[in-house]
Amino acid sequence: MVQYWICVTTPINLEIVLKNEVWGIEDDGRIMGIKEKGPGREIFGKHVKIGDRLFFYSKGNYMIQGVYEVASNPYRDHTRKWPDKTYPNRVEIHDINLGKPTRPTLFNSPSLLKGLSFVKNLSQWGTYLQCSMRLITKEDYELILLLITHGSS
Repeated sequence: MVQYWICVTTPINLEIVLKNEVWGIEDDGRIMGIKEKGPGREIFGKHVKIGDRLFFYSKGNYMIQGVYEVASNPYRDHTRKWPDKTYPNRVEIHDINLGKPTRPTLFNSPSLLKGLSFVKNLSQWGTYLQCSMRLITKEDYELILLLITHGSS
């Protein structure tokens, strides 16, 4: 079963993720939307699967972008790719060709936030993305997908 995720990173790290087509989280990375508790590395290894869909939220500029698919099973690699941390729990990713381009879009739009099931308090929306990854519903995925492809030709 395909799952849907928002991956949270910085603008600099996002450039590296997209260039290398690799996503990674720290061992203690926080994963929200999963009832199970435990270290991020364990939850990541159990719940992120080939075929899962990913968006990337860039903290700092509040942009959400990309429609990517997990292309490998989770693995560990301590090779340093990012300037701030190692992020050893990784998956290969690839861009999904939707037949139309996506565009980076502001995530803090009230019309989007009101429609997302995981945002319970609009004035505190940022707290729902204080994590490395967040599992979202298919409906939330479709709403974000509509937003980032709307108006693209």
